[in-house]
Amino acid sequence: MREYQSKNNHNNKYIQVLTHVDLSLDWCIQASTAGPLAVTHPLVIPDGKDAGTVLMGVCAPDQAPLCTALPLEEHEKFVDTLVTDTPVRIITHDLKTWLKHTYERKGVDTRIHYNISKFACTYLLAYLIDPPERIEGEIEGDVEISLLLENLVLKFLGEPYPKLETWLFDKDPEDALYWRLWEDARYIGRLWDSMVRLLSKTSDGEDLLRLYHEIELPLIPALLDMECRGIRVDQERAIKMVKIVDGVLDYLRDRISELLGRPSQFNPMSDDHLEQFLVRSCGVDLQGQGINDDTLWQFATSNPAVPYIARYRKIARNAAFLRSAAKSPYDFVHASFSQCSTATGRLAVRNPPLQAIRRIVRKLYLLPDEGHVMVEADYAQAEARLLAVLSEDPTLCAIFADDGPPEMEETRRKRLGALCPLWEQHRDFHRITASWLSHILKASISRDDSKTLMYAISYGMAARSLGVALQTSEDQAKAVISAFYDLYPGVWEWKQRVIADLTKQGKRFGIAGRFLRTPMGRRRMFDRAFTEFEGEDRRAVNFLLQGQVADLIKQAQVRLYRELLQKKMKARIVLQLHDALYLSVPEDETGPVATLIESAMLTRFPVPSLDYTISMPVEIKVR
Repeated sequence: MREYQSKNNHNNKYIQVLTHVDLSLDWCIQASTAGPLAVTHPLVIPDGKDAGTVLMGVCAPDQAPLCTALPLEEHEKFVDTLVTDTPVRIITHDLKTWLKHTYERKGVDTRIHYNISKFACTYLLAYLIDPPERIEGEIEGDVEISLLLENLVLKFLGEPYPKLETWLFDKDPEDALYWRLWEDARYIGRLWDSMVRLLSKTSDGEDLLRLYHEIELPLIPALLDMECRGIRVDQERAIKMVKIVDGVLDYLRDRISELLGRPSQFNPMSDDHLEQFLVRSCGVDLQGQGINDDTLWQFATSNPAVPYIARYRKIARNAAFLRSAAKSPYDFVHASFSQCSTATGRLAVRNPPLQAIRRIVRKLYLLPDEGHVMVEADYAQAEARLLAVLSEDPTLCAIFADDGPPEMEETRRKRLGALCPLWEQHRDFHRITASWLSHILKASISRDDSKTLMYAISYGMAARSLGVALQTSEDQAKAVISAFYDLYPGVWEWKQRVIADLTKQGKRFGIAGRFLRTPMGRRRMFDRAFTEFEGEDRRAVNFLLQGQVADLIKQAQVRLYRELLQKKMKARIVLQLHDALYLSVPEDETGPVATLIESAMLTRFPVPSLDYTISMPVEIKVR
């Protein structure tokens, strides 16, 4: 027991420091009868290679300030017992990292049977309330700075986060450290209570809490399992390819420097550098578009360096993965999966950036476990089907509607009108659309062109970018887009409703501004970093489609992860990318796992105005 009185005089409270694992467990179990415990991330005081002392602040209702100070192995035993063998409810900031500290180092099977609902994560809930938006000048990962504890304390509690005064260290640095950890734990508990009270006052808030409890929180064990166990890679092939790729990148970098005359100033991988180059050196008006590796080619004639920059960026994204695979211990890479990095709800996969590599690279270098096969499951035409559900366009819904009784099929044919013969012939949205547009525009439009057009409609690709992708003029691309809206006018009308909703001002959870919500309650703010003149309408449509796909694939992963655990199967989920799940599956489990995948991922949406249901079918590939 140590006594410490802070500069602000916290009622002359004592700081209790527990240094034995059994005493720590007894205290936590007894204190938790009054409510959940708020705990900090462990702070490791190194003392040798695998030894050391771990400090952790603990705050419980109506209890004196407490810190635990346990040897590293005892701390891991303490957390493991607390998580798996006690009813203690725990609140922390960034729960996945808190759990990972114990289970990654121990190298145990992270598919443990703990009740995730006993935990609360302030980091995750704050993200759902107000997802951070990436703005100009930020690099990937910087968006999460807004979710740091000190920033959230100011935002939700209205208090400046107190800094650790330097005079404390002059007096007794050890006590100061204990007090700081307990203060952090106290703020975590207060922050959780404040956010829950805020959300409980509105129906929107209840929807967001449901999203948190039913999808985002239960997803943490599945993500933790993927991170700790990793995914197997073809290291030998990666080592050979890295040498080739590095040589190509050196050549491209030299050519770019030669053409630009700025060898040390220009970074081809920086979006900010690239946009400045296109605007200042090429005279390009970006019109609020973002730059990606595919649409960059539309500016190829503006400057001779552009084609080299485009090739460099595409190859460099694959190279980052290849270098990680070449250096991977035991032929496994352990990527990190962040739930709180994107405004749309998609996961961000880093170190290595598996979502940035090309499909052919994933196919060649990502391997199943020994004796397993790789199973890939994704939604078929997800964006097009969701567009039908959201827009309720009669023709689009008729193409995707589930089969029904004879009278419904007759209604379907009437709604299809002139498209009915194409529907009877193809029963495929992209072939139907391509055939009709080819007929209307007197041009050759392929099924792949129709897929690209669907991507443009869903994710806000401008006519200029679409023209490059279709290898045609900007005017022809505008004609293709116009013909699509003529064919499916409900889509255009829905987009106009979305834009109208976006212009409305509102206030939710104490945060004023314009926002949109997915059917599952995910929300995105739109008035801090961007304006309507910077493509906000495209981002709005992108969010409603991409955000709902993110909700669906996360929900499916939660369901599938639980089923695999309950049935004690050896198959495991190794990766989630966009709208797809990848599993490493023993050959004798392939059939049963395929059945579980279909059950977990299959979703049906009602379209009441048209008396339809539209399913999201699942495509399963085994290699």
